[in-house]
Amino acid sequence: MSEYDIAFVNATVIVGDGSVLKRHTVAVKDGRIAAVSAVANEPIEAGEVVDCEGKWLMPGMIDVHTHTAMWGGETDWGNILDTPDEYLMVRAATYLPWWLEAGFTTVMDGLARRDLSYELRRAQRDGLVTGPRLLVAGHSIVATGARGSFFGPREVSGSDEALRAARESTAIYRNADAVKLMCTSEVLTGQMESRVQLIDSELAAAVDEAHRSGVPVHCHAYGGPGVKAAIEQGVDVIVHGQPIGWEPGPSNDPSIWQSSRRIDGGKYADTDYSGNYQLMVERGTIWAPTLSYYDLIRNHHWDEFRSAVNPFICSRVDAVATAMEENFRRAHEAGVKIACATDSGMPFTYHGDSAYELELYVRYGMTPMEAIVSATKTAAEALWLEDRVGTVEIGKSADLLVLNQDPTKDIRVLQRKGDVIERTYLEGRLLSVSGKVVVPTRETVLGQLRQLETLEEMLGHRSPYLTGALGKRITLPCC
Repeated sequence: MSEYDIAFVNATVIVGDGSVLKRHTVAVKDGRIAAVSAVANEPIEAGEVVDCEGKWLMPGMIDVHTHTAMWGGETDWGNILDTPDEYLMVRAATYLPWWLEAGFTTVMDGLARRDLSYELRRAQRDGLVTGPRLLVAGHSIVATGARGSFFGPREVSGSDEALRAARESTAIYRNADAVKLMCTSEVLTGQMESRVQLIDSELAAAVDEAHRSGVPVHCHAYGGPGVKAAIEQGVDVIVHGQPIGWEPGPSNDPSIWQSSRRIDGGKYADTDYSGNYQLMVERGTIWAPTLSYYDLIRNHHWDEFRSAVNPFICSRVDAVATAMEENFRRAHEAGVKIACATDSGMPFTYHGDSAYELELYVRYGMTPMEAIVSATKTAAEALWLEDRVGTVEIGKSADLLVLNQDPTKDIRVLQRKGDVIERTYLEGRLLSVSGKVVVPTRETVLGQLRQLETLEEMLGHRSPYLTGALGKRITLPCC
């Protein structure tokens, strides 16, 4: 028997932490990285040897904020109200493989309707649906009356209800990989300025319960007041954060209708929140910017979007897109940790196209290597998976990409799926070759289904503790 299952030899290894190893061998055993060695020209015992001479080996990329229930073409969210969950599930299973073609081996669903994302996760982990490692937050926790019903949010008023909602997500039967809070409303519902919806006690209760359960808290927040409240109450990731350090006011364009109310008697109006950047650095709060979502709407599909959406909401999108570059540069220069996140599934932000987000990071001040780290090491930290994925290190999951061009020179090559990304491995399994996903054979699927029906699997693999979050800190021994 070979010492290793796979050996990648003569590789230039982009580790994922900002470092590069020249002419190294990376060996895989039982789905994990078993050796990283600089020894060259020595025979190695492996079931398969992949010669990476002139190629680059890097960790599979991670997107920490996506929406599998949506496909990217719904500019009118009302359409999804008439779409059954069963159809949404089949549709999601169809485009889940696109992530593997694009070199993304882990994605986080930040909000999906009812239990759809949980069941999709189970199918993926059971090997019945080909796709990246799928982590889910399930329903979002929102203030009473704050969010439309088509995604089935958990509305709360008071800290007791917030704790209960977080517990429902993290309990054994759902076992969410993260808890999702909505501290403010959001652009496509038209509210942004000065509207903090979850109060401090509600935020604190949900954060405490999530952390007791061993999962991170991702918090949707727009504008200085909401971002500040979320950071101070201990959330782990700010999602969107457009902007972080100030509060956009109403548009001065008299042709655009919007409310001119100043919440709390104008307390938040035109207030400086520039300290939020340093506060994020001090607290270690990670930012998931989702730049591509706004960029694609405003700079690539603006006429189409405006034809389908009311002018007030368009004015809010315009405000965010206008502030986006300055906000990113200020955060980056302050040293805020940034994780790759796209809001994939939102209008014109299609699944599997997430590498475009990294191009925007570089355009707004990152080096290509920093952008790569945002999609590997930092993204893993945002999901509390840094001890398992995100870098090419011994003991970590063999989520690996083989590239024929150097992304540290030109980050845009990561968007060339079938051309540059030659191979995608998930836990040591080759799942995509030159942009074509390897579909499980009939024999493989039947074998997996038979295995799932055994008593051992029912007592072990099917246990919610074992089929739940890869990043859980709390586990039980197998029965």
